[in-house]
Amino acid sequence: MHYIRTYGFLLLHFFSVGRLLAQSKVQVVTKTVEQSFPYKAGEIIFIQGEKASIQVMGWTSQEVKVVLRLVAKAPTTEVAREALEYQRYILEKKRDAVQVKNYFAVPGGKFPIKALLLAEYEIWVPRESSLKIKNQYGNTTISNKNGETEVDTRYGNITLDQVKGNNIFKNYFGDFTAKNLGGQIRAQFNHTKTSIQGLSGKAEFNTTLGDMSLGDLTGIQSLKIDASKSDISLAATNAQANQYYFTTEFGNITVPESFRTPIKRKPNESATWQYGAAHLPAIHVKTTFGKITLETE
Repeated sequence: MHYIRTYGFLLLHFFSVGRLLAQSKVQVVTKTVEQSFPYKAGEIIFIQGEKASIQVMGWTSQEVKVVLRLVAKAPTTEVAREALEYQRYILEKKRDAVQVKNYFAVPGGKFPIKALLLAEYEIWVPRESSLKIKNQYGNTTISNKNGETEVDTRYGNITLDQVKGNNIFKNYFGDFTAKNLGGQIRAQFNHTKTSIQGLSGKAEFNTTLGDMSLGDLTGIQSLKIDASKSDISLAATNAQANQYYFTTEFGNITVPESFRTPIKRKPNESATWQYGAAHLPAIHVKTTFGKITLETE
């Protein structure tokens, strides 16, 4: 049978199905798959989701455990059962890599699909493992994870709790929310609202069209933010413990009155502010068409 692999264009279809289901009684059909894999240091865990809710939790066991729940919602049970078969998945280990993936395979002539298809992952991984996640049209949550972590999402949120180590994050259209994020951090955001409470280590953020709010910077070693059309708000328990280099074009800079260094404003509508001894952890913030605010907690 001829199958068509479907990706981004399914988004519009799912919105249409969602409106249809909102107007009628919904029947839900599910399929649950569980599988575990042994893990050794140096191996990589790849997770690729499509319309998926991905929840990853670190644990002390040296194995990867995956619980995948495939969901189909439709006006009738018959339609839901048929549509559920369009969801495919791969759970396997080859050599030094664990691969976890879901995708859609729709038979030719079966469009439009009259069901809402979703995937829900619960995945337990060793805390020090190497993890790479790509997810489209779904939310990603990670907790209690060290080691190397790389997350790339489109049209979905990233939520982190107690994530340390060497981290790379990319997001397009979504929210990035984190508590107790540390280590080496590199992030590239576009249309992403960012909120972090408890940031430590060395971090670099590049963001466009997305406001950032960062609190509790006690453990920061260095922080660099390069933003465009974004407001940046920083809150520190002991703001005097850092040095600051702020620059904004077509925006304002606001700092506590206790900082006696003046803000320099130029005729071209730019403003700069620098404060702190050279030996202190450095915080560099640059934005255009946005404001920079420093507060004390």
